[in-house]
Amino acid sequence: MAALTLADFTPDQIKRFGITQRELDEAHRRERSYLAEPVKEIDRAQWDDMLGCLPPENWHTTREGIEVFFLAEYQTGTITQQFGHFNGKRIVKHVDVADKSTWITMEDMVNASNED
Repeated sequence: MAALTLADFTPDQIKRFGITQRELDEAHRRERSYLAEPVKEIDRAQWDDMLGCLPPENWHTTREGIEVFFLAEYQTGTITQQFGHFNGKRIVKHVDVADKSTWITMEDMVNASNED
């Protein structure tokens, strides 16, 4: 994900929203910090809570056989949590819904930590 600069916005957008380069840099830093968080193993109760708190977004089974969904509440921009379930194991990971390379994979399922 490339960092945005003021050049990515029209003069009208800059004026209307009062965007500064510092604010753009801070938003990008926040997004990177979410994506850098480790994948975590969760228990069934946590899975069920997240599945039931809001309607799940893009709930499906991947080609690898992992049942996944996105939390409909976003941390910032296109960053939210994705939940995965495979063979009795459940995980959560921050992802960029606009960047499939950040989505849950079988490698994430295998390497997830259950440490807090």
